[in-house]
Amino acid sequence: MSIKSTSEIQSIEAMINAGFSFVSIPLGKKGPSHAGWNRLENVISKLDQVSRLSGMNIGLAHAYCTPNPTCSIDIDDAIQAADWLSDRGVNLSDLQSSPDSVGISSGKRNSSKLIYRLPGSVPVLASRAITGPRGDTILEFRCATKDGRTVQCVLPPSIHPSGSQYRWVGAGSILNLPTLPDRLLQIWLELLKSKESHLRPNPLSISTPETPRQIAILKQQLEFIGADCSYESYRNVIWGIASTGWECAY
Repeated sequence: MSIKSTSEIQSIEAMINAGFSFVSIPLGKKGPSHAGWNRLENVISKLDQVSRLSGMNIGLAHAYCTPNPTCSIDIDDAIQAADWLSDRGVNLSDLQSSPDSVGISSGKRNSSKLIYRLPGSVPVLASRAITGPRGDTILEFRCATKDGRTVQCVLPPSIHPSGSQYRWVGAGSILNLPTLPDRLLQIWLELLKSKESHLRPNPLSISTPETPRQIAILKQQLEFIGADCSYESYRNVIWGIASTGWECAY
């Protein structure tokens, strides 16, 4: 949400009063650029901090929202995601057309997300991603990192790198989020218990030792990736680094 108008400021203040926490994102970007953005002490959760969001895109800091953390179900490929969910007893169209559904669209074709509150008895959940036959992500369950730090999702009316504006979809209100449906929670918990990680290891990197030389090589390679790269490239780079299994990967 690129905050400029009085009404937008009032909207953010209402969300803060409802227990939401935020992170600031450079205008036209999809992720924060400042170090430590996903630590609790660095999020924006008080009324006197709203000015830090002026002229910025804004991300919802899922893990630090109260009284219960929020989460998102990110649909990266609507057709494949619908089939995957259907095989597990979930109708994606029913979720999206529910009278209390709160969704976000970036304008990207076949892509959207649904926002929920976690049930009161459920702590923050580590994010999990589902990949299709070609290895591309089709669906993500997002809330926190494996060590409990927040992940974020960009809120309307932030500006997408393509120039389009994020917008709300669905009949519900962000101020009255629905609780994550039981079946989606069960699927998420099953994914967390599964031996198959959402960070699919690269068989070439899994045996690469964590030596100063290898770390230096990786850092040099990262210098060739622009900060304004696509979300898909950004995501794949992050997962590629995580798949090394190195202690310094995070």
